[in-house]
Amino acid sequence: MRGSPFVLWPSPPAFVTAGHIGQWGARMRRSPFVLWLLPLVLGACTASQEPRLVWEGAGIARAQSITEATLALRPMEPGRDGAAWGESTDATFRLLQTTVAEHPHVHDEHDLTIVILAGHGILTVTGREHGARPGDVLHIGRGRVHWFQPDPSEPVVAVAIFTPRLNAADSRVVEMPEEENAAPTGAALQSR
Repeated sequence: MRGSPFVLWPSPPAFVTAGHIGQWGARMRRSPFVLWLLPLVLGACTASQEPRLVWEGAGIARAQSITEATLALRPMEPGRDGAAWGESTDATFRLLQTTVAEHPHVHDEHDLTIVILAGHGILTVTGREHGARPGDVLHIGRGRVHWFQPDPSEPVVAVAIFTPRLNAADSRVVEMPEEENAAPTGAALQSR
């Protein structure tokens, strides 16, 4: 029945034409059932779920949704919450949630890798702006001046990975010239 409004493809693929699979395929191609089932199946396969945090390192193994993990965060300063999430012999993992911009600062002894889990913002590193969104991985080498400004519409949740392992605080606020300390421009906003 070429030309039927219920045909999903013009002719069946070669593997569908053999035996009862071919008969089933031919019936299903003409079935209105397929027209409403297909979007449901495809939607279920592509439905986004909240990312999970899985820890299988030293200490207690755990798997948590972002929502569960952020419930354990403690205030670090107004608008910024955080907690240690884990440590290995070579790295410290911190879970952070922020709604306020950081001051320009530097980590003298540690590299920092940030994995954005939720929310959007702009990371500025040595004057270059980078839009950040869920799934982005941002690396800042030690000694580089940087700061993060979250989008005020929602909190940003991220995992910060310090290498080598933190033994003491390693954050030094840096005074920036006024023009370099300005709010991020449209260029970074467009890259999000």
